[in-house]
Amino acid sequence: MQEMSAIPPPPAPPGPAWWLIVPVFIVAGAAAAWGVRLVWLGRRKADDDRHGMSRTTRVVVGMSLIVGAYHVASWVAPAHWLPLRVVPSRWFLLVGALVLAVVGSLLADRSEKR
Repeated sequence: MQEMSAIPPPPAPPGPAWWLIVPVFIVAGAAAAWGVRLVWLGRRKADDDRHGMSRTTRVVVGMSLIVGAYHVASWVAPAHWLPLRVVPSRWFLLVGALVLAVVGSLLADRSEKR
């Protein structure tokens, strides 16, 4: 009886180079920081109309920036750094959901002002 040897798995594709990871992390960090700032402004008691958005819309925009920045960073990072991610081939679902949330909040603001 002839024994079958196990076929080794193919090598993993190389991950992104550091020169790509670092700038993307910097931009994603800036976007997330801006999102945190908008969320923090959204928690204020006084309704600050400098941005032309209600408090609720500022929170929605801020959370969308945070979620989007996280996923962009997770797509360029090695898989074991940030394991929770939307599959990169389904990026349009993430972008669509974030845009839908922001547009829906802006439309609710507009209908409320009427």
